Amino acid sequence: MYSVRKSVTLITLAIAVTACGAAVVPSARIASTEAAIRAAREIGANNVPSAALYLHYAELQRGEAQRLAAAGELDSANLRFLRAEADANLSLALTRESVAQGTARQATQTLNASPGGVQ
Repeated sequence: MYSVRKSVTLITLAIAVTACGAAVVPSARIASTEAAIRAAREIGANNVPSAALYLHYAELQRGEAQRLAAAGELDSANLRFLRAEADANLSLALTRESVAQGTARQATQTLNASPGGVQ
């Protein structure tokens, strides 16, 4: 009886360890990271120096996350994907801010140049 209980416990432990080793980084995490990086690129983050820097950081973090995931370090990989997504989102926000400032500057110049311009 004791031997059977011990065997069942060992088998259960072996299954649990194997199952943990088969875990993967959630595909939603990877997809959201990729989407944030793509969005920052598409909006023109490479043309805004501060945004380009954070886009670069995002790409580096994504690469490191992929390497960690391949090595089986899933918790670390998940955190790197989160950091990559955060950096990409910051890049996106900095780009949008730059575009908004440029639009506001252009509108101000247009108003000031009009015949009844702003005093």
